[in-house]
Formats: sequence, C-alpha cells, structure tokens
Amino acid sequence: MIRWLTSLLGGRLRKVLIASFCLVAGLTVGLNALMTSRVIQEYLTTAESNLVARDMGLAKAFYQLKLDEVSAISHRLALDPWVIQNLSRASSGTSEAIHIIDQQITNKITVLALGGTHLIAILNPRGDLVVGRVLNQEGVLLPLISKGKWGQLPIVKEALERGEPQATTEVIPVEYLAQVGLERQALVPLVETPLAVH
Repeated sequence: MIRWLTSLLGGRLRKVLIASFCLVAGLTVGLNALMTSRVIQEYLTTAESNLVARDMGLAKAFYQLKLDEVSAISHRLALDPWVIQNLSRASSGTSEAIHIIDQQITNKITVLALGGTHLIAILNPRGDLVVGRVLNQEGVLLPLISKGKWGQLPIVKEALERGEPQATTEVIPVEYLAQVGLERQALVPLVETPLAVH
C-alpha cells in the first residue's frame, strides 16, 4: 500500500515538479528576452539620436561655412574700389562702367568652390539689378544681366532698410528667378515611388 501510494504520489509529484520547473524556466527565458530586447532597443534609439545630432551639427557647421564664404565674397565686392567708383555710372547705363563691374563679379564668381548654381548681382539703392552674373551648376558663366527689380525680395528689402549686411537663406520666388534666367530651376519634378500617398 505504501509502495502504491508512493508510486501514485511520486508520479504526480514528479509531473508537478517538471511542469513547475518548465514554467519557471519559460518565464525566466521570456522575461530575460523581453528585458534584453528593451535594453537593445534603448541602446539603438540612443545611438540613432546621437548619430542624428552629430549629423545635424555637421550640417549646421557646413552651412555656416558656406554662408560665411558667400558673405565674404559679398563683402569684398561691396568694398571693391572698382565697383564703388563705377556703380553710379553703371546704374545710368554706361557700358564701360558696367564692363568694369562685370569683370569684378566674374573674378569672384569663377573662383567659387561651392558647387551648384550661383548668382552675384550688384543692386542700386532701390534694389534694381545693375550688373549680375550667373554661374550654373555645370560651371558655365551665363551672359551678363543688367535688368531686374529685386527691391521687394525680403532679404534685399531688409538690407536696404537697415543699411546693414544680411547673410541668411532666402527662398527666391520664381518671378525673381525669371529675371535672371533661372526660372526652370524652380521646377522640381515629382518622382513616383511605390510608397507614394495618392
């Protein structure tokens, strides 16, 4: 009888112990996997945030470097004695004065190492374009520009009103770009992608 009771309880007890052990082991593995997953996810999120912050810092530094370069070129042109001496005559349409200022602009624009398309324009106190040149993204210097009204462009308007240099980014409307032959660059073709929302 004792043997039968022991075998009956021993078999059940063994099954209960094995089931309990499996349950504890399963819970341990599950919780461990959950915690490991959470730690890895937090690490990846932190690493990704740090990478984005570093990239943003680099982008800001690169932007500031290029902005400083453009500002320096503008400053040198504004202080150029040839530009100063010939500006009023160029504003009245004297071709010799326009040619002299154009040479100064050409000297500055052709040494730009910025890449992309660039416009250097000399404006009169009303914001009218007197002399300008465009260097396109292929490095080709486009023909001389001697007409255009830029006085209402916010950055130009602010510079004229304050009488101080401005160095910032400006989104140039297509009507201004059309005055210097760059209106086609305002068009950005849309590319259809598989995940595009319709």
